[in-house]
Amino acid sequence: MQNLRSKFLARTRDEVETFRALISQWQAGAQGTLTEIERLAHRIHGTGATLGFDEVSESAAALERTARRLAMSGLASAAADAFDGLTPRGVRDLQLCTEQLGREVESAASRS
Repeated sequence: MQNLRSKFLARTRDEVETFRALISQWQAGAQGTLTEIERLAHRIHGTGATLGFDEVSESAAALERTARRLAMSGLASAAADAFDGLTPRGVRDLQLCTEQLGREVESAASRS
């Protein structure tokens, strides 16, 4: 079981980087990136809960909800989102969720 937990954390650490890249792609107007973010976050949410990483699971759930909310809002791209300073609000929300997930993964890894 410990091996599965370690592999999950390593994979999730890599997926945090994937989320960052997907957010940049969405910000540049790429279609389908919100769906991919939601799909990956959903998997982390479920697997994290199964393996006992509750904080990682909850952070992934927040990212999943944010991607779903943005996709359902009908925004074709980040450029259509309302701006908060220089960063569209949706981009900022995704980035904050991703950074929280990254912190939770690092915290869980340090305890394992």
